[in-house]
Amino acid sequence: MIPVGLVFIIILPVLIFGATPSWVMPVVEAVAFALCLAAVIGRRGEGPAVFREGAPVAVPALFFVLVVLVQVGFGFSINVYDSVVLLLQVLACLGIFFTILWYRPRDAADRRRVPRFVYALLWTVFGLALVNSVLFFFQKAAGTALQGFDIGSVRGAVAGTFRSPNSFSQFLEMAVPLAMGLLVARYGDTSQLAGSTLLREKGHRSKHRRGGTTSKTLLTGFGIVIIICALLFSLCRGGFVTLPITMLMLLMFMGVAYRLRDRRTLMLYGGVLGAAFLYVLWLGIGPIIDEALTLFKPQLREFTYGDAIRVIGDFPLLGVGLNNWPHIILQYDSIGSQTWIPRIAYNDTLQIISETGFAGFACAAAFVGVLYLRAIRALRRGGDGERQGIILGGITAMTAALIHAQFDYFFYLPANAVVFAVIAGVVYRLSSDSN
Repeated sequence: MIPVGLVFIIILPVLIFGATPSWVMPVVEAVAFALCLAAVIGRRGEGPAVFREGAPVAVPALFFVLVVLVQVGFGFSINVYDSVVLLLQVLACLGIFFTILWYRPRDAADRRRVPRFVYALLWTVFGLALVNSVLFFFQKAAGTALQGFDIGSVRGAVAGTFRSPNSFSQFLEMAVPLAMGLLVARYGDTSQLAGSTLLREKGHRSKHRRGGTTSKTLLTGFGIVIIICALLFSLCRGGFVTLPITMLMLLMFMGVAYRLRDRRTLMLYGGVLGAAFLYVLWLGIGPIIDEALTLFKPQLREFTYGDAIRVIGDFPLLGVGLNNWPHIILQYDSIGSQTWIPRIAYNDTLQIISETGFAGFACAAAFVGVLYLRAIRALRRGGDGERQGIILGGITAMTAALIHAQFDYFFYLPANAVVFAVIAGVVYRLSSDSN
């Protein structure tokens, strides 16, 4: 039941407008807490060893929660209710992360290097991205919302199942590298892994790893092409910046894990990107270029960043309270509320420091830092090709999220936070020596 619950947690916030309706996250929170409890109970016979597996990330996560509790309990939070609401969402995402880490399938046949439930989670993310992309192109062709999907957006144009093209693009930015990792894991030539002990194994499973079937490779690759095109035609400027950087990062991480003479893996990577570029040219690249040029125009967000720095200067240690940015920023508003009401900082790093101070930010940075150290060590160590491919895609998807978060709101959208927690949990689980 735990894998089914995790799939449900992924699907619900993505399909329900990015989880912007107020009732969605309480449902996700309740399910996440129940799943985490079930995962712990399922391993109750192992004692404290269960908790030691996640100790390196559990410590900074625990300290972050303590920072917020101090804010709430000692009057540092401007609005206690808003802080508690977002704290519950943070705890739900941590519950998702640790559920993936602690869950052990009862079926001995599923205790493989990459359990089947991990593939179920990742293919669910890929499937949602593909469905959203296809729906987006139908919406573009129709020039309006499709029946049953009239959800509106800030630009007057629909974007899959998301209210905003920006939110739609952010989700796809994580899905693209994740799908590339799945493609490499399932259909790439993993016999050239640096340090691999699986050199040219015999048998059907090894052959499937090296080549797979041409039809599955083409279908998966074509799906990634569709997602990339939808991302670009959403005309989200953040996507224009994040996508090329992410693809370069994917190549860098690939260089850590794979020898550059692995021609099949590089052909998959180059072939998908080349096909996406040609498809975008065929569809018409003019609107993308026009929107990209606006990146060089002055932005009101620069003033918001300045205001955030002023807030941080006044509340450096513990901030103004988690989720309390809207309650403080109008006191620093340098633009004027008549023309611009910055409900969000459009930079998650500045906003989290403003709300939780450097104490909270240090905890969040330590959590992410441990994830990256584990993943990079696992890539350098080599080993099972499927595991390496998924770690490759997952760590690059996390990188995409962290890049975009520097010039937009990202983790404050519940759907993004949930999907990021799922990917982070998978990466940490597969990177762990005990798994």
